[in-house]
Amino acid sequence: LSTWRMSESSVGPWTARQFRAACVELAAGDDRWTLKRTKTGGVYLIHRHTIEGGEAEEHKKFDSEQEEEFVVGDDADDDGVVVSMHSRTEYRVDTHVVLSPTFECPQLLFQFTDAASGEPVTELDDVLALLPDPHVRQQARQAKGHGDEATFNWTMITQVEHPQLGLPWYAVHPCKTVEFMDVVLRSVDKKQSAVASEDHVLWLRSWLSLIATPVIGLTVC
Repeated sequence: LSTWRMSESSVGPWTARQFRAACVELAAGDDRWTLKRTKTGGVYLIHRHTIEGGEAEEHKKFDSEQEEEFVVGDDADDDGVVVSMHSRTEYRVDTHVVLSPTFECPQLLFQFTDAASGEPVTELDDVLALLPDPHVRQQARQAKGHGDEATFNWTMITQVEHPQLGLPWYAVHPCKTVEFMDVVLRSVDKKQSAVASEDHVLWLRSWLSLIATPVIGLTVC
């Protein structure tokens, strides 16, 4: 897999110093994120929240005559999605934002853990089933298991070793992050794009706002 360097994009490569400064400022202005310092002087961002999963898969097991088993209103999620009272499972979502040394850009790492048992979700198919956005879930499933770069997109979910913890975590593969953000920045107002290209905090916040909700169910303002 060839690397997509940020130097080929309008935003430029991220250095460790720029990433550290952006993380410090973002964490200072948003109390949902916590700054974690490493022994080598680096930093990364951490966040924890909970989601309720399992309902999307349960929908497939019932036909239209069994819709009365599902409820809306107070028992629906924030988007009004119809869910089964019997299929809800609470998961803890740990999210870390680290700097990818290979792709020279931020990378989103995450782990789903069953809140009741404390067991992490380790199988890729189970992880993909918990992605809250159905479109992203479908794209991630289509990209699963393909090594050809042509099949990769920003929704490619892969298991990696956490650079600080040394444990297997799932991540949004960073190979298309630069290309994705370049397209996003070029599609907005030129003045705003120029600011984002120079302001790493704005770039980081924009990137998180675009991927955090569909991948881990976290709304970033």
